[in-house]
Amino acid sequence: MKSEKWYTKTLLDIPIWVLGLAALIYIGGTYFKNLLDYGEVDFLAIFYVSLGIMLVCLLTAAATRLCFHARHRWKGIVVLLGTVGGFPMLALAVADVVLPLFGIELQKEHVPFNWAEFMAKTFDAFFTVIMVTAVYALYYGKLLSDRRKHELKQAATNSEMELLEVKNNQLLNAGQSHYVKRVMTDVVARAVSAGDSYTEAQVTHIAKTFDYVAEATQDGEPIVSIHRALAYFNEVVNAIRLRNGADDRVVVVQMEGEPTMQEIGALTLTTLLENSDTHGWVDAEHPIRVGFVFERGTMQFTCTNAKNPYPRQVKSTGKGLGLVAQELALLHRHEVKLDVHESEENYIVSLNIAYS
Repeated sequence: MKSEKWYTKTLLDIPIWVLGLAALIYIGGTYFKNLLDYGEVDFLAIFYVSLGIMLVCLLTAAATRLCFHARHRWKGIVVLLGTVGGFPMLALAVADVVLPLFGIELQKEHVPFNWAEFMAKTFDAFFTVIMVTAVYALYYGKLLSDRRKHELKQAATNSEMELLEVKNNQLLNAGQSHYVKRVMTDVVARAVSAGDSYTEAQVTHIAKTFDYVAEATQDGEPIVSIHRALAYFNEVVNAIRLRNGADDRVVVVQMEGEPTMQEIGALTLTTLLENSDTHGWVDAEHPIRVGFVFERGTMQFTCTNAKNPYPRQVKSTGKGLGLVAQELALLHRHEVKLDVHESEENYIVSLNIAYS
């Protein structure tokens, strides 16, 4: 475990180095002020008196912190009242008892003691304590306010994440529930009995889709190996071909090179393919053309489809490309580039990933 650096340590939520700097400035300022006022001063006397005032400031600051918390507020009030009432006696004890122990005499023998002068100097010193305490109260109040805002924001974020997790679990459980699986199995069995190969194949594909998504998301981030992603991609290609008369010309896939250890979002490739099928002009004469180029440490993917002169009444939600963007963001340690190009006749989507 790393030890905490001295400059990161705090006292009363103030960095130690800030307190040290403030102490040096206060002692230096007090010394030069007295030097200008009296011409000759005892530095040690200034040092010990300033040190005593700073310790009182720390005490009142600690008491002020307690006043911000209901449970300990009474303690803070008692300390503050005690400090206000006892400060003159404390100052007298320091001047006449403590400092003489160190050989420092603030009260000269030939100068008679003057209560009025003593109280004036005491009030001047206590005014410094009051100002420091007021400034600290503002600082600590702002600090607590910022912490509270951060806690509320974090709580809201956690709540949103929990809600999102619940929604995702609902979707996954809906597809993975025993009832749904029984229904799909029953539909497939009835389709086989009726000789309906189309329904059999498509319902089986839907079931595999639920299984694939559940498998990809159960271990945290929905990232899968390129081999697993391509296996599911080919299933979607076959489903699109089947829906268009089982014609292999509807989706043309070309692949150069061999995939190795690449990884990708579970639904990135299939979402781009499904977008082409949903919004493009797809038939044997206007196929979806898919290209893969695998080289060492890279993958290039392109998906081209013809523009539909008779657009379907399917309103784009933008969720497909939004999902792709979210999945690509999970590959942040790699260099990822997604482009969507539009020509007069075609839409072309290209995805390049350089794996690091």
